Amino acid sequence: MLKLKIFILEDSESRIEYFSKKFDNHDLTIRTEITPIVYDILKNQEFDILFLDHDIQPPTLNIVPNGNTIAKYLVENKLQSHAIVYVHSMNPIGANNIVKTLDKAGYEVQWIPFHLLKQCGGFNEAKS
Repeated sequence: MLKLKIFILEDSESRIEYFSKKFDNHDLTIRTEITPIVYDILKNQEFDILFLDHDIQPPTLNIVPNGNTIAKYLVENKLQSHAIVYVHSMNPIGANNIVKTLDKAGYEVQWIPFHLLKQCGGFNEAKS
């Protein structure tokens, strides 16, 4: 099986549990808050797949960061441009903003609301 490096931005414990079980054979980095550590991780590590949520609590860094904050950071710093990005937010306006930010910069990005992701069983595992 191909082992992927996957970055997940998510603050819901039940969603984190889902991702952890679904991708237990892969190298997962899960962050629940947008802190300087998140920016360092995205700057210094290469990922195959990014899962971005929009609404992340609690706000830090004296701004109200969200998944689009991360998307803008990626674009401005030309980071993770080879990764596939899945926006799993159930906030349609927020998800659309992330998709627009990344799509406009040429990233491969797709919005799959979490309930649909979970309902369809997620992603098929690549067999080697």
